[in-house]
Amino acid sequence: MNLVVIMSDQLRASSLGCYGSRWTETPNIDRLARDGVLFSRAFIEWPTSFPARCCVVTGRHVKTHRAGHNYPGSYLPESEITLAEVLSEHGYATGYVSSWAGVAPETGLGQGFQFYDEELRGVSTKMRSYFKGERGVGGIAYGVTEVPEEKYQTALETRSAVNWVRQHSSERFFLWLDYRDPHPFFAPPHPYDEKYDWRDVPLPPRPPDEFRGKPERQERARRSRGFDKMGDSDIQKAVAHYEGEVALVDKYTGLFMEELEGLGLRDRTLVVFLSDHGTFNGEHGLLGKGTIYLYEPLVHIPLILACPGRLPAGRVVDGLVEGIDIMPTVLELLGLPRPGGVQGVSFLPLAEGRAERTRAEVYLEHGSPRDPLRGIRTEKWKYVYSPNGGCELYDLERDPYELSNLVDEEEDTVRDMQRRLLDWEIKTDDLFLPLTKLRRGRRALSDYEE
Repeated sequence: MNLVVIMSDQLRASSLGCYGSRWTETPNIDRLARDGVLFSRAFIEWPTSFPARCCVVTGRHVKTHRAGHNYPGSYLPESEITLAEVLSEHGYATGYVSSWAGVAPETGLGQGFQFYDEELRGVSTKMRSYFKGERGVGGIAYGVTEVPEEKYQTALETRSAVNWVRQHSSERFFLWLDYRDPHPFFAPPHPYDEKYDWRDVPLPPRPPDEFRGKPERQERARRSRGFDKMGDSDIQKAVAHYEGEVALVDKYTGLFMEELEGLGLRDRTLVVFLSDHGTFNGEHGLLGKGTIYLYEPLVHIPLILACPGRLPAGRVVDGLVEGIDIMPTVLELLGLPRPGGVQGVSFLPLAEGRAERTRAEVYLEHGSPRDPLRGIRTEKWKYVYSPNGGCELYDLERDPYELSNLVDEEEDTVRDMQRRLLDWEIKTDDLFLPLTKLRRGRRALSDYEE
């Protein structure tokens, strides 16, 4: 069986029709969901491009593989074993296609990949030279590229991927097709810059007192980026262009899938579609990735697995899964052993309908050694801890937009979430987080020494 991973950078789940969007059009990704298994509660551990990819390819948390920033701020150590290395050792041809230089071989993400398209290196950065539009509030640029569609990065990435598959169609292969869109700048080629009228873009709920009870650092960060000066029309114009890029990714995802079918490879290829993280479309008064947050628009990602004859079609799984769970799941599907040290859990029982859940919670990370954030999310609750003050607790069943911080009202829940979070910190040997600052509402550290 072959493996194709299609990742779309900064694609939020709610932009897709298969995830409930009623105003955008993504027919090709929706078709992939109908042909496979859609995971409605998939989350990425660290919502930044490079760390997120490292989690997926190693099946390990950022605190373990230590690649906590975008390259060159950090890199994936050679000691880490990647999905591509495992498949390469078992005779797979392996190829990586992306126009973002941040995933070039020297970053460590290239471990195990026999092919990397050097001609595409940095193309997404060069595209900014052809940008025509506005650098909006918060530095979020939107408009149109003067590059014609056939020479735009998404088309070039797809063409490179198709050519590589054609060359290796008689072998077992693993291709990672890493679309740079819909990452900023939000400037797709015409006519995708005008696909949606900005006046039709729905706005998220934002009560007048939306920052009451929120950590002070959030409002400071919001002001420092200029988001406090952002009006509704600023949000809608940026989002309309963002969704134009989503539509373009959907088109080329469909063209790539048509190529697989035309080569007779669809029935013997496992396709995994996902994103590295989401984006803010006005929630909490933010656009793009904001700064350092663990809110749902950032950490909730689309995840679809499709493999005709091997996985059921049209199945929706509501159980919680993490990005680190993808590697062990894929290896189990391919009948290959998982390397030692993998922290993810295979969710194949969920996909096949043999279980309703494979984990009771997901764990989230962000920040820096000076200002780390750690989070735990269950089906009902999300708790975010900061050693520098300003913790958060949300009842996601009653408050899906995370508007009302209950950290001072739900003491028993906070205490339980802290205990569970500390258990995880100790088991995974988190060196970023000063454990002594979690003493309130938990067992003493001596309880764990044995």
